[in-house]
Amino acid sequence: GEPRADGCNMFVVKDSSTNGAGGVWILSAKNKATYFDPELTPLQSYGGTKPSYVVQKYSYPLMLTDGRKTHIRIYGLLHTNSLGDAEPYLSKHAFLHVSNKKFVSYQGGDEDDGEIHISNCCANSGNEEAFAGEICVDLEQCSLNPDDANLYNTFGLIKQSVRSTLLAFSKYTSLSTPPKGYSQLSYLGIDVIVTKGSTTKVDILEINAPPSLDTATGIPAAEDTHSGNVGGIFRQFVLGLGGEGGDG
Repeated sequence: GEPRADGCNMFVVKDSSTNGAGGVWILSAKNKATYFDPELTPLQSYGGTKPSYVVQKYSYPLMLTDGRKTHIRIYGLLHTNSLGDAEPYLSKHAFLHVSNKKFVSYQGGDEDDGEIHISNCCANSGNEEAFAGEICVDLEQCSLNPDDANLYNTFGLIKQSVRSTLLAFSKYTSLSTPPKGYSQLSYLGIDVIVTKGSTTKVDILEINAPPSLDTATGIPAAEDTHSGNVGGIFRQFVLGLGGEGGDG
């Protein structure tokens, strides 16, 4: 096909049945012939007998951390009442996930190097020398990149984008509408990428329902982030005491 008008010549292909950065491929004009060749395509490497794939435009231009691709793991809650009305909540306590190698080009040529294009924390932790670690952030207090004015105060934009997506997503949650007088809580891990062109935008990569509560390193700060998010939900929605579980 024709190159994308925005200057980025890549797409991301993901096997919908996999997790932990498994079954993710970068597709560009330079390697597309391989993917359409039944003898060479890697697209049958993961999944079951009937794999399905999600194709997304490669986010452009990327928010970079020290020159490396970065996405944000946010934790949220979808609260549904017995009338089927849904209300999403987001925690301000999140993680930055950073690739192991510096980003090079939007035109392709290094598509097979996962350490450039994969920012999944658990996948990257295997390379201890390059791994950036589990970066814990408070999205209400931090600038995602102090050198880029477009990335100040991005939490409000993230909340708007994620909220609209979760409200649409609520119609497809696996659990049915709860009985009268009851409510349903769905704990979610939402991966987003912030792009920093002439206007700042948010791309939602995926929604994990539920997310893993394991950390890649077990460092106290990462464990505290998980515990704080889950504890906030328990205090606010189970005990009714309020707290940061619903600070989105």
